[in-house]
Amino acid sequence: MIETQAKSLPEITQSLWFERHWSSVYEALEDGRIAQDDWRNVFVHYLPKPTEDNRLWLGVDVSGIARPNSPTAEDRTALAVHNLPKCEKAITYGWHFSTVVALSEEPSSRTFILDQRRVKSDTTAIQMAFEQLAQLAPQLPTRSIVLLDRGYDATWLWCRCSTLALGVLGRLKQKRCFYRPAPPPTGKRGSPRKDGDLLQVGNARTYGIPDGQAVGEDAKGRPVQICWWKHLHVKQARWLQVNVIGVIRPHASKSERDPKVSWLVWLGDPVYDFRSL
Repeated sequence: MIETQAKSLPEITQSLWFERHWSSVYEALEDGRIAQDDWRNVFVHYLPKPTEDNRLWLGVDVSGIARPNSPTAEDRTALAVHNLPKCEKAITYGWHFSTVVALSEEPSSRTFILDQRRVKSDTTAIQMAFEQLAQLAPQLPTRSIVLLDRGYDATWLWCRCSTLALGVLGRLKQKRCFYRPAPPPTGKRGSPRKDGDLLQVGNARTYGIPDGQAVGEDAKGRPVQICWWKHLHVKQARWLQVNVIGVIRPHASKSERDPKVSWLVWLGDPVYDFRSL
């Protein structure tokens, strides 16, 4: 085979004269190893540079690639199928992949991938996310912020991310419980209280007076109200202080589902202006 224009294996495969029986090509792919550290360095090098007024925003999430007809594929795990009722079963089998990306300032179908790894059966997506963030954090610009979906609402992850030079903004599950600082000892008999008053997501009777609030508009001109509570903790990690943010959009979808309320947890600069989120 002669191909004078091709300069790489993918270009050769596009040639009309490429015959797919070159065993040496498949042997090389099978025996090869990806230099993950080198790839990560390349990805970080070409990241968009944040300005003084803007931070670098990161996103991490897990996605699945179904391989239901590959019983000999190594280390397949169960995947949830979300397009019911068209499929026959709600569970299939394949691989999970955890991906960390840098988010562009403008909405786009393109993004900057920083790291992607398969979540094996002996670990979890949460553990893999922290491993990826821990390796990326030293190479990222200061004051970078990582966004986490509700699937990453985990005290274990919050505690470990608090050791990284990253801000963390994560969505909360309904009924998540936080506690205010414990009141001072009263001097009476018995041990002093370890936790203050409860703040439970979704339970308005526990909100009390927020530490701050602001009113504005979203990109479509619809009203948005933001409230935040500082210096909260969870019982499993009383030493870790977090901030809770409530975002209320009275006319988000202009339907019966309004108002739409989102709850977020913030780990990072305690004096951060949440109105800029």
